Amino acid sequence: DWPAETYHRDPLRPWGGSASSTTLRRILEPGGPAVVAWERAHPTYRDAFDFGGAAHTITLGKGDEIVEVRADDWRTNAAKAARDEARKAGLRPLLSKDLVRARALADAVRTHPLAGPLVDGRVGVPERSVLWADDVTGTYCRAMLDVFPHLDDPAPIAVDLKTTDVPLDSRSLARSI
Repeated sequence: DWPAETYHRDPLRPWGGSASSTTLRRILEPGGPAVVAWERAHPTYRDAFDFGGAAHTITLGKGDEIVEVRADDWRTNAAKAARDEARKAGLRPLLSKDLVRARALADAVRTHPLAGPLVDGRVGVPERSVLWADDVTGTYCRAMLDVFPHLDDPAPIAVDLKTTDVPLDSRSLARSI
């Protein structure tokens, strides 16, 4: 039950660390380990990540605290300063208009006849981390599931909520996810 910030900081780092699925995918790309080390030392923030994280928090009822920034966009120095201050404090900044969109998205998911029951607590626990040792390498691996299934359920379902701005056709969605 690690908070997202603890999960992303890697709670096992003092004991040699663990690898997330993102780390394992990145390590196979050109530059591999050096890129992963640099990214860990220099975290990047993107507005799309803030929006997706806020949508997760509102939909699942658990996650990073959201800070509303009352500005039309991020172009003013005041808006940028508020955004940077929130991120430094471990909070998730969102423009007012994006907070409205995130709430609408969450409402649409929670009221959807198929998606709603998957995120309302009936099938599992939101934002649950799992940790295991790889059988072959002994490397500790970790994942944070948006909904970790109730394991006593006869057909447990793990849920991964995604936000995207690509067209809603199967090929575009598959590539985005």
